Amino acid sequence: MGRQTIEHVITVDGVGLHTGADVQVILRPGPSGGGVGFVRSDAVRIPAHVDHVVSTRLATTLGL
Repeated sequence: MGRQTIEHVITVDGVGLHTGADVQVILRPGPSGGGVGFVRSDAVRIPAHVDHVVSTRLATTLGL
C-alpha cells in the first residue's frame, strides 16, 4: 500500500477528555517521507514513534 497524507489543513475544536478544557487540534499535511509527528504549542516537533513514548498511564504520552 502506498503512503498517503491529508490534502488540506483540518481544524477540530472540542472538549478535552480528561481536563474538560476547550481544546483545538490542527492537522497539517507533512513533507513527503516525514512520517507522523506532533508539534506542541511551543513549536517543538515530537515524532510519533515508540522511542518517544514516556508514559502509557491512562493514555500514550509522547515526549522528548
